[in-house]
Amino acid sequence: MAADENPGALRIEGGVVVSDGRPLDLPFPVTDARLIGGRIVVLYDPMSGPRFRQFPNVEAYGPGGKRLWVARHPTSETADVYVQFLSTTPLRLHSFAGFECELDPATGRIVHAVFTK
Repeated sequence: MAADENPGALRIEGGVVVSDGRPLDLPFPVTDARLIGGRIVVLYDPMSGPRFRQFPNVEAYGPGGKRLWVARHPTSETADVYVQFLSTTPLRLHSFAGFECELDPATGRIVHAVFTK
C-alpha cells in the first residue's frame, strides 16, 4: 500500500483503511488503497465478496468517508475482479480476467482497457 500524495496519511491495518488517524467504515477488508486527487481509492480483497455474481471491488471515498464512485469491470464475467494497482498516474489496475484498465479517478469509469493474456 502506498499513499502517493501524502505519505503517512493513509495506511492499512488488518484490512482496514486508516486515513489521518481515523479508520474508514468500509463494507469489505481492503488489500490496497491509494490517495489519488484527494480521493481514497480502495481495492477490496477479491476473496471477501460474493461468489456467484461479479464483485465491484474498487471504490473511491472522499476525505470524510463518503463513497464517491464504484468502478465497473471490463467484462461481465462473474469471476472478474480487480487484483492490483498498476499505477496511480494514470490510475491503472489489473483485472483477474486479464485486462489492464485505466480508470478516470474522478468518476471511476474505464477510460481504456487492454487485454493482456
